[in-house]
Amino acid sequence: MLSQSVADQAVQVSLNTQAFMMDELLPPIARNQDLPKPATLDPNFQLDREQRKKLGVLAADLMKRVIVTKRQTLEQIRSNPLPVMEVLLKGDACARGEITLEEYETCRDALGADLAALENPVDLEQKNLLQFGTGDPFEDEVYMDGLRAALSPSQLEAFVRLTKAKLDARAEAAAARQQFLTFDTMPPIELGKMAKQVGGALSVLEAVNENLQAKAERAQAGR
Repeated sequence: MLSQSVADQAVQVSLNTQAFMMDELLPPIARNQDLPKPATLDPNFQLDREQRKKLGVLAADLMKRVIVTKRQTLEQIRSNPLPVMEVLLKGDACARGEITLEEYETCRDALGADLAALENPVDLEQKNLLQFGTGDPFEDEVYMDGLRAALSPSQLEAFVRLTKAKLDARAEAAAARQQFLTFDTMPPIELGKMAKQVGGALSVLEAVNENLQAKAERAQAGR
């Protein structure tokens, strides 16, 4: 059944995304080799090195928690893909004009956080990866407590405001390219088109992982 195949591949895409984040993005942050660059949010927003280190630790801890939570959700979806299959079928029916957008969105929104664990991080037109890390980080209370301890009230206000503006701009840019970042924002799509999109994303991620593995093996052999 095509809907089950798409659901299974979507789970694998998201698991590969989480593995990429864990293996490639987190280690440099943990080693303080890739400190956050607040000035990229706004040239006038500056933090000292110690604050940047603290933000790096907080970001790494947040990413770990997000990855663990998403992996648990993905395994649940893998064991019972029927709700996701229903959303895909409703999206197909809506794209074909067989049901209303309201009917589709009601079905999609009922899954909420579960669909947010299914990611679509590949821009197939550009053949590259979009930025990882979806969702609102400021909904995490542990992260917010850490920010309050590391930043002054004015710095915290600026950091939250600038970061949210960047996240909003990223989401708007993706929408303009008809690229959704997670399935909880997925528009109605015909199942055949969705199969090509998810299959293409999986191929890109597998190629990225193969290249990274080969690079690691070469580095190990050179020691």
